Amino acid sequence: MTKFTSDITTIALDPCNFEPAVWTDCATKLRLKYLANHPELPKELKEAGLPADQAVLHILRLECFYRETHKIEMNMGMAKFPSQASIESFDFSCSELDKSEILSLAKCDWIASHENVLFYGQPGLGKTHLAIALGKKAIVDKGYSVKFISANDLMAELEQARQQKAVDDYLRLINRADLIIVDEFGYPLMENHPSYAALFYAFISSRYEKKSTIITTNRSVTDWPRYLGNDKDCCGAILDRFLHHSIRVCFKGQSYRQRHMRQERLSANPDKATFAKKMTTE
Repeated sequence: MTKFTSDITTIALDPCNFEPAVWTDCATKLRLKYLANHPELPKELKEAGLPADQAVLHILRLECFYRETHKIEMNMGMAKFPSQASIESFDFSCSELDKSEILSLAKCDWIASHENVLFYGQPGLGKTHLAIALGKKAIVDKGYSVKFISANDLMAELEQARQQKAVDDYLRLINRADLIIVDEFGYPLMENHPSYAALFYAFISSRYEKKSTIITTNRSVTDWPRYLGNDKDCCGAILDRFLHHSIRVCFKGQSYRQRHMRQERLSANPDKATFAKKMTTE
């Protein structure tokens, strides 16, 4: 037996190592945060009469669970999702979407292969809702890091970085996220900015075949040059890279907001509601 092994055995058998202060000190040095905050564990496990191997396994599982939960909480906070949207809360019965396709996307296999997702179609059909839902699935089920940002905010931050001659630094920082959700591409604030095409190209190119991106938009891709300084050549290069490895989902149907407003009007006038129901059944 080597001296090191002998020393370890002596330390392991030393009763003082089961004092709460010693437990906390050792756990802190090993960066075992959960164990450091629960010095009562040894006593509880001893009272439970668990064999040594089961006790050690139980302790390791507690620390692993804490770390996984803490990581999810951290990633959720850093993602900055604007709502509590989820797959479960999405009403597929009022949508023309293929539910099986969305559930397949929720497995997040496309993130592992660095593919992109394009949600496009008319407003009010749940594009942002499902983009957030997929982002949450990526964090909770797969442990990915995610960032949610509006297209306007992204372009404003890129433009600010350009003015500070720090675009590469900005891209290095934002590209730490395994998945970036760029929401509502194509709003008027993006129009007629000559630098936007080159900046958006730099963003898309920096993630090409390395990380995944979701873009939600009400605009056809043929209209994208209008929101990127009318630079058709640069926009073509952007689409070439983004769409190369992409899954495109078209949202069709009546706006959820319009449908809700219609239901509220019918609820306020029972006679009209009865008439509307009769007309749909005849």
